[in-house]
Amino acid sequence: MNLAADAPANQEAAAAAGAVLPLVVVLSFGTPPARANAAAALGNLAHGNAVNRRAVLDAQAVPPLLALLAAPPAPTPAAAGAKTSGGPVTSASAKGALPTDARAEAADCLRVLCDGDEVLQAVLAEEGALPSAAVMLGAGGDVADAAARLLKSFAECFDEAIDEAKAKVKK
Repeated sequence: MNLAADAPANQEAAAAAGAVLPLVVVLSFGTPPARANAAAALGNLAHGNAVNRRAVLDAQAVPPLLALLAAPPAPTPAAAGAKTSGGPVTSASAKGALPTDARAEAADCLRVLCDGDEVLQAVLAEEGALPSAAVMLGAGGDVADAAARLLKSFAECFDEAIDEAKAKVKK
């Protein structure tokens, strides 16, 4: 939902039209690409808009966002045993695996939702967001960048917990 990115009038119009709850439903039950798009759209609706941020939280977007954050990435075509030359890969992804951009979009949406909200940050820490984000740091690319942005958004009081989560991943 790039129409809402940094466009307050569009953010308000989309939310007023009832976009938040259907997006949370897609986030919870959609296909992996749809879930990634729903996470991005919710983040764009909430970015810089306190009313929409509250609507996204009230619609219970955090649990499915945390599930996306913790989901295993889809295997690469080579790791899945698919042929990488001669056309598109058609092998099925691992059960429960998501495209890596879904994890990045979930991390970015959670960052927007928890930025400056230490109570929500504590909930996210308690629910396992820190270890999930720490694992994502090793993924490289956009996924690692999104995880780093999410971890950076946490208040200083979470620095020790973040360091512990990173250390566990390195073991």
